[in-house]
Amino acid sequence: MSAVELTDPLHIAPAHSDVAWTTVNISEAIPGIPTPLTWSWYQDAFEFAFTGAFVDLGVLPRTALGAAPRFDERCAAIFHGRPALNVDMFRRMADASPGSSGDSMEEQMFGRVRTAARRSHPHRGRYPVILTRTPLVMATLPRRCHRTHYELDAWWTRQHQLLNATGPTDPELARTVLADAVARFALTFRLHLVASMVAQAQFDQLRGLTEAVGRPELLDELVSGYASIAETATVTDLWDLSRDRITEAEFLRRHGYHGPNEGELASRSWREDPTPLESLLRAFADRPDSEDPRQRMHRQAAARQRAERDLITCARGARRPAARILPGLTRRYVPLRELGKAAFLRTLDVARAATRALGHHHADTGRLADPDDVCYLTVPELLTGLPGHSRELVAHRRDRREHYLSLRLPDFWQGVPDPSTRPASSDSPTGTETALSGLAVSPGTVTAPARVVLDPSRDDDFDAGDVLVCRTTDPSWASLFFLASAVVIDIGGPMSHGAIVARELGIPCVINVGTATTTIRTGDTVTVDGRAGTIIRQPQGGNP
Repeated sequence: MSAVELTDPLHIAPAHSDVAWTTVNISEAIPGIPTPLTWSWYQDAFEFAFTGAFVDLGVLPRTALGAAPRFDERCAAIFHGRPALNVDMFRRMADASPGSSGDSMEEQMFGRVRTAARRSHPHRGRYPVILTRTPLVMATLPRRCHRTHYELDAWWTRQHQLLNATGPTDPELARTVLADAVARFALTFRLHLVASMVAQAQFDQLRGLTEAVGRPELLDELVSGYASIAETATVTDLWDLSRDRITEAEFLRRHGYHGPNEGELASRSWREDPTPLESLLRAFADRPDSEDPRQRMHRQAAARQRAERDLITCARGARRPAARILPGLTRRYVPLRELGKAAFLRTLDVARAATRALGHHHADTGRLADPDDVCYLTVPELLTGLPGHSRELVAHRRDRREHYLSLRLPDFWQGVPDPSTRPASSDSPTGTETALSGLAVSPGTVTAPARVVLDPSRDDDFDAGDVLVCRTTDPSWASLFFLASAVVIDIGGPMSHGAIVARELGIPCVINVGTATTTIRTGDTVTVDGRAGTIIRQPQGGNP
């Protein structure tokens, strides 16, 4: 069998390149090393969605829609099993956008600007198109996002009912459902990206205003207390389930598409396996009624309203109208970011069900040794027909993925990364630092024991009041946020999912720390200052 036939979807890189790439931010959607099935799900959709969002906002012409012919001009790629975003491409898009820049985009989206040599180079050629198109996009965006959210909720329910009603696996039906999910994901993710870009722009303007009036500390309160973030609905329903106010069936009907590592098609959502909910329900049930999450959200809303009044009071002259308008715009658009994420996660869960059905079909017919081997095939292979050597292909790709798990890549690199070997004990913290720092994204100071969580599906004894320390998060982590007294996250920025949820729940959060999970040990006492962006670690027994 030739090497050409044994393809490896998890490493597609040019021999030479000078483009800057990063795994930061994209790991929120695809944590760790995806299976070939998962990366094939995202690969083309990313190109369509990213370029489509820039087309919608007028930054790119319509001819730019879809994957660029040159590798270096694509939005995303995968290197040694790690998905990465093209930093240079995103910088160019920001430099072409009014009120933005490559430097500000890189700091907000990827956590830092790498070197002074990479300065922004604004180009205004498409400003007339952008300034014409953006107001229409903003006017229609809330309605489009809410309509898409409700439509996909109903569609998600119908597709699962359809797949479950067929009895023995119907491969043609499963392929039809999968193809539908692929198309809906690309369109929904495109809308989500537009919402994220609009929300980021409002956030940046509001931050600039708070700095201009000399009250930057108001920003965190101004961008919280919305009571309409999709993940907080999961938390409040989990609270109600712990008190028998709703049934488990109703909870799963609303939130069953969530689950550990929910950006990975091979994972089990709560719909398939509600077992991870059991420990959460016990922890929620043990909390006093005074800790009802709705009360937290009411307090955050009251703090936001006070901050809005303070901002208007501090603003003078020409800044007064902006102080009246910008908080309302931010309040309108930031929640849309998380609403869009909830919508596209439903498409992914339908694809999960359809591919699972195809896995069972191909195992029954002998094309695969095990139904779960379907995760080592790609979406196009499942839609158009398995190759004749599918078992050998699965074995080859499984070996390659295991190899990538043994490697380590930097968070940023230029060109083609040079991987290093991951130590066998790399999951155990090895750092000796007692003081860490990151981005301050949710205020407050807490001193409590740390709990390092690398995989929430394997951590069922999180104690309420612990400081949650993690690499990155997805929406299913919101329930742990509620139990935590503070959150420390290695990767992300002020508009990352983790930062938004922490602000809504009113807990201190420091993000983009980089080395928290490799420095802090479970049981260490840590002091988290969400205003200063610092973490002070007191090792167990006094020894680092």
